Amino acid sequence: MSEPVPYPSDATSTGPRVRAEALEAFCRAVLLATGADAATAGAATRASAFVMAIRPDAFVPAAAFQAGMARYLDRLRGSRPAGGGAVMAPGDREWAEAARREAEGIPPRPGDGRRLRGTRPSIRAGSSRTDGRRPAGGIDARPTRERREPDMTVLKKTLAPICAALAILAASVVPTGTAAQAQEKFTLRFNHVLAPSEPYHEGFQAWAKRVEERTQGGLRMQVFHSAQLGVEEDIIEQMRQGANVGQNTDAARLGTYVRGLAVVNGPYFVESLDEVGKLSQSPTIQRWQDELAASHGLRVVCFDWVQGFRHFFTNKAVRAPEDLNRMRIRTPPAPIWQESIRALGAAPVAMAFGEMYPALQQRAIDGVELVYNNIPGGRFYEVLSHANETRHIMLVNFQVVSAAFFDRLPAEYRQVLVEECRKAGQETSARIAELETKTKEQLRQRGMKVVEDVDLAAFRKAGEKVYEKLNLVEARDAVHKDIGKR
Repeated sequence: MSEPVPYPSDATSTGPRVRAEALEAFCRAVLLATGADAATAGAATRASAFVMAIRPDAFVPAAAFQAGMARYLDRLRGSRPAGGGAVMAPGDREWAEAARREAEGIPPRPGDGRRLRGTRPSIRAGSSRTDGRRPAGGIDARPTRERREPDMTVLKKTLAPICAALAILAASVVPTGTAAQAQEKFTLRFNHVLAPSEPYHEGFQAWAKRVEERTQGGLRMQVFHSAQLGVEEDIIEQMRQGANVGQNTDAARLGTYVRGLAVVNGPYFVESLDEVGKLSQSPTIQRWQDELAASHGLRVVCFDWVQGFRHFFTNKAVRAPEDLNRMRIRTPPAPIWQESIRALGAAPVAMAFGEMYPALQQRAIDGVELVYNNIPGGRFYEVLSHANETRHIMLVNFQVVSAAFFDRLPAEYRQVLVEECRKAGQETSARIAELETKTKEQLRQRGMKVVEDVDLAAFRKAGEKVYEKLNLVEARDAVHKDIGKR
């Protein structure tokens, strides 16, 4: 058995590299015990189990860890079981099995004769039992299973990603105010749901390149397309717990934390790039952003990224709200988004971006509401025939990171991250506006019909109901006053 790997006892005075090195040493010791490869497996210690004790507050504040675990368990236990099964949190099965074994008197290791505390002595073969069960001979009445050596390959493959994740977590925690802070290197793993062919992905890569260049490698951004790191809701929860991840998201999702922010994703809230540009100067928007960071752990880096107008893409023409009656339209899972689609006449169906294409194939939904540039990347022209230009939402995207991670960055890195986010966002938004006409023509050539004679006045009137239903009229009017919109 390898010697225990000591772990730094003072998280506030120990640098992140020391914590990462301690975890790396631990992982090497455990992986060696399981056999690093086929050549050394025979000589390795045959470890069937190991115990790893980690002090959570060495990585994140204790309160953040406890809150994160509580949220995780609440979401897990509140989920719906599949196939009539039971929802179990990690450890539930083991505790239940331990309770069963203690109640029935099964030893910790079958066949070794040791009894659990508080159980009756074993009944030897040939003796009578008071519980009506027939003894099978030997010390214990239950058959002893042949012990199997653990599968070292499986154990090593399981441990490797765990160790990697722990090392990343350790390296991402930087004590504030230390002299060595400016010399530390930081990595931000940035996630988005769009395809690599979309203008946004190219824009995010440009943002990342400029940040790395201006910080001389001190802050590096890794961009992950197609939700490679996970769905937005999961990434947002990781950010709230202090992880070094970021997400391209929208005001509708952020509005679940700070209600007022949701108005940015409301029907016909802003209708030009000029109006979007004025939002960053709104005192009301700034106050909501401060609340988002202070109370919910989410820091908005910038929101200069505009994907354009969202329209309904269906298999029939839509010219007025009544044309959407009884149609199931996919929406992101946020209240204002779902209520907007309902107010405009359709039945909203919450669904992840990556699930839309198969859902359309299987007719689980009747259409989607997206921007033009989403259609080629998702190949939605293969399963939808009509582009209905309702222009119901100008999609403003927010680039968000963990507030804890952002605050750990040196001041000059924070400034670079924000400045380059805004610059890349404005460039990408302008490029998307230019591409929209070209994309529309390409879709026409692929057989999609573009419906331009839409009754926008009727849709605007229908959209008013959303703000009233969600009690956001006052919030909307406050921001409109800030930016001079009537």
